Amino acid sequence: VEHTDMAVMKREIFHVYTKDRASFKMRLVRVDISELGDDAPDNLLRQNGFSAVFVAPPALMEALFLDGQQTVSIFHPELGQAEIYIGAFQRQDGRYFIEAIFG
Repeated sequence: VEHTDMAVMKREIFHVYTKDRASFKMRLVRVDISELGDDAPDNLLRQNGFSAVFVAPPALMEALFLDGQQTVSIFHPELGQAEIYIGAFQRQDGRYFIEAIFG
């Protein structure tokens, strides 16, 4: 999945299946590109990664916080299914979000 694929899916719903087979929906709210700095090792593939930030129901947040970050199965009708590593984080304003890092 490329960042351009995800960026056009902003505000869309993704289906998430946790390792214990629980099913949740989460909404994509932001895609951030992370550029490699000049100090990156020479042998590192020169590809900018990106993060996808989602909001989700409290039950998914609780499941992630209890188990920590985890690999989940994610599905979107146009992008298909993938296994991704996600984590739940709390912002300074107290709200929670889910982030997945790609590349």
